[in-house]
Amino acid sequence: MSTLKTKISEAEVLLFLQKSIDPRINSLEFLKGGEMSQAFGYKDKGQQYVIKLYKKNDAFLKDKFAYDNYASRDVPIPKIFEIGKFSNDLFFCIASRAPGVTLDCLTDEQQHKIISEEIILMQAIHKTPVIGSGYGWWGETGDGFYSSWRDYILNKKDQIYSN
Repeated sequence: MSTLKTKISEAEVLLFLQKSIDPRINSLEFLKGGEMSQAFGYKDKGQQYVIKLYKKNDAFLKDKFAYDNYASRDVPIPKIFEIGKFSNDLFFCIASRAPGVTLDCLTDEQQHKIISEEIILMQAIHKTPVIGSGYGWWGETGDGFYSSWRDYILNKKDQIYSN
């Protein structure tokens, strides 16, 4: 498990959802995976949702940008419904819950069976027009932080060799 992952109790998250979303929410499912945020699945009014928690909101804002600008039938991206403060030091994001499991939950045999589906998805992603400018790591507006791939790669090289 990641040492970077946010850790918060299920009881705290459930209480937050009951106070903020719907007092009838009565259970959560811990969702495995992710390097940074902690995620739980829950049901509200017959719909499946995910609440993610992390110390920053930048990844959640990028998720919203991706949904708003790139989601399509061929590139399924969960809808972001809300981003806000969970506590003094944590943010939350509520999104629709996508069907399925993460790739690392599949056996080698199961992964082998879905390779063609992965290729089709990657082709759809590559055909999607990119919004924004710049290269490398990008922010919530879709703009990369570097003016060229060369600048990005050289910056990464400098970071690696300066440590």
